[in-house]
Amino acid sequence: MSDQVDSRAREVKWLMTDAKRSVLQAGGTQSPELRAHGVYGYHHRQAKGGVLSAFNGELDQPVTGLYVLGNGYRAYQPTLMRFFSPDSFSPFGAGGINAYAYVADDPVNGSDPSGHEGIFPKFGVYVGRVRDNVDFTAFMAPHPVHANEQAITVHAHGRPGLIRSRRGLLNGEQVVGDLAGAGFDINNHDIHFISCHSAAPSRTGEPSVIQQAHNITQRGVIGYSQQVFVFNRDVWPLRQLGLTTTVVLQRQGMLYTQDGFNYQQVSVGVSSIRSSARQGENGALDHVDQGLQWVVSGWD
Repeated sequence: MSDQVDSRAREVKWLMTDAKRSVLQAGGTQSPELRAHGVYGYHHRQAKGGVLSAFNGELDQPVTGLYVLGNGYRAYQPTLMRFFSPDSFSPFGAGGINAYAYVADDPVNGSDPSGHEGIFPKFGVYVGRVRDNVDFTAFMAPHPVHANEQAITVHAHGRPGLIRSRRGLLNGEQVVGDLAGAGFDINNHDIHFISCHSAAPSRTGEPSVIQQAHNITQRGVIGYSQQVFVFNRDVWPLRQLGLTTTVVLQRQGMLYTQDGFNYQQVSVGVSSIRSSARQGENGALDHVDQGLQWVVSGWD
C-alpha cells in the first residue's frame, strides 16, 4: 500500500496493490476507484480518477495508453502486448530474439522496469524428512549445485561464524559433530547451510561455518553471505514429529533492492558453482515485494 498526492484537488489517495505493484484500488475522500489489469497490463480507463500508478507500478499515460519504461527509454503498448520500438540490445541480447516482445511473452511471472528485458523471481525448494535427534533443522534434500545429488541440508538462524540451535550457538565443528551423531553420512555427502552469514567469518576472526565444516569433512560445503530470505522458517513442530518439511529459499527477485540483502551463494570444496543470485548495481540483490498473498516467515 502506498499514497499519492493530487496537488490540484489537495487530496491524498491510498493505493492498494498486488505483489507486482499493479494498482487494484485507489481510495480517498471520494468513492474508491477500482481497477483490474489484464495480464499484459490493459485496463479500462475511467473518465475521472487521476491515479498515476498503474500496471506493475509504472506511470500510466492516460491519453496514449502507453507505459514508457526505463525512464523514457521505450514505449510499451498493453493493447498490442508489445513495444513500439526494438530493443537496442538486440540482436539478440537482453530481451532475446524477438526485439519487440514484452518479458518474453510471460507477463504473469515477469516485469520489465528497464524496458530491455524481463526479470523473474526464482526460488530454490528443498524438501526432506526432518531428523528428530538433532538440535537444529536438518534433512536430506536436493544438492544446490549438482543435479541428481542429495546434500545434508541445515536450516537455522545464523550469524558470522555461528548458527543457532535449541541449546545455543554452535560453530561449524559442533554442527558437523551433531550431524554425524544424528546418523548423517558426512563422509559421502556435501553439506548445505541455509543460514544467514554462514559463509562469513566471525567478528573475532574465526573461519566461517562452511569453512569450519569443510576443514573437518573435506567435503563440499555451501552457504550464503549476509541475509537469506526463506519461507517456512519455523519447522520445530515438524522436527519434533519427524515429518517432511519444505524450505523455500528465494534465489532471485525483482522490483527493488534492499541494503544488506546480498544473497550470494558461496562454497568451499565444490568443483563448480551455479550462481544463485543476481547482483544489483550496488551489490544488493533485487528483492521481491511479496505483497499480501504470501505468508512470509521473515528474515532468517
